[in-house]
Amino acid sequence: MATHTTARKQPNYLAMTFTICFVCFIILIQFPLIFITPILEYKKIILFKEYNLPINENVEYSVATSLWIIVPIVYTYKTIGELGDVPIFCPSNYKYSFPRLQFICQIRISNIICMWLMFISTILATFAMHIPESKYNEWFGFGIEDNDSEKSEKVDKESKNIKK
Repeated sequence: MATHTTARKQPNYLAMTFTICFVCFIILIQFPLIFITPILEYKKIILFKEYNLPINENVEYSVATSLWIIVPIVYTYKTIGELGDVPIFCPSNYKYSFPRLQFICQIRISNIICMWLMFISTILATFAMHIPESKYNEWFGFGIEDNDSEKSEKVDKESKNIKK
């Protein structure tokens, strides 16, 4: 007669919550940035050309269109001063040389922020996808109950064999 009863396995809510948060992170942040960042880059190039503002076309067309995920540091370094003395975060109390320049500044900083968010979220998602499932199970206690119940069943079987 077995004295040990196996408890019903409880779902690991922490692991499920982590998974849901990760999926939401991908859907709500990563996926939209795939589209928003190039659109803002395109809008920036159009506005700079429309208002005859200096633009480094080699950087814009090579780095921004083909390497915008890989090399955000180079892009930021090469484009940070493209509006001259206009402050990077486009304050409303700054004296802009023409009214539309504040909007152009806002598009530029939005593009840089989205590019960096895309880069950082891509790095985080890449690292998270390479963590083995066994590590997640270990970190969040998933599967521990199974091991404990297997050990107790093994001990029960061994004790029965000893009694015989």
